[in-house]
Amino acid sequence: MLTRAVSCMKLPGELSFIDGAIMACTGGTVYHTLDRLNAGANDTLAIYGIGPLGMCGVLFAKVMRARVLAVDLSEERLDAARKLGADEVINAGKQDPVEVIRSLTDEKGATKTIDFSGNASGNAISSLRFGGRAVLVGFGRDYTEGFQLKTRYVITRNLTIMGNLVFPIDTCQRLTNFLLMHNISLENFVTHRFPLEKASEALKLFDTLKTGKIAFVW
Repeated sequence: MLTRAVSCMKLPGELSFIDGAIMACTGGTVYHTLDRLNAGANDTLAIYGIGPLGMCGVLFAKVMRARVLAVDLSEERLDAARKLGADEVINAGKQDPVEVIRSLTDEKGATKTIDFSGNASGNAISSLRFGGRAVLVGFGRDYTEGFQLKTRYVITRNLTIMGNLVFPIDTCQRLTNFLLMHNISLENFVTHRFPLEKASEALKLFDTLKTGKIAFVW
């Protein structure tokens, strides 16, 4: 594929082509989201939706030394979150995640939350403590209908709510430096690899919502 050089970034030899492919969308979006939250060691961060974006979020947030609470409906994806370093995992199909998060934080709530699922924006906001910050990233199947946001709740709890759509181009270089500095491989959450001729099989598997990132290799 031909493209203008200005649209390209040289990939350091320490990073693989799979690292580069994931950086170009998932990794960059997650890094920019955490950057906007200024996530760090003083945070309890609840991540809703542990698909590829959420897995990447767990990995990056742990490197940033945040306490991470991972929320999903899939035990397979919650198991992946554990392996990536999540401090606690919550199956939202079996427990009320907002109640569990409050119980894990002395009834205060998380300092920061991210909704990668697109189906849990209300929970992500309700999980915040006073003065908390949330970023909404995922669209979900019914995103056009959205959810009811009570202005009084946001004001009286002094909340900050942001949306995030992908990332600015300069994020690529900053993310590259971050990966190299912390010796991170984004291949950690690639759970399956397929040749391109098996694309149909790969997409059907991904639709089960039980995988991490799926990579086509040739």
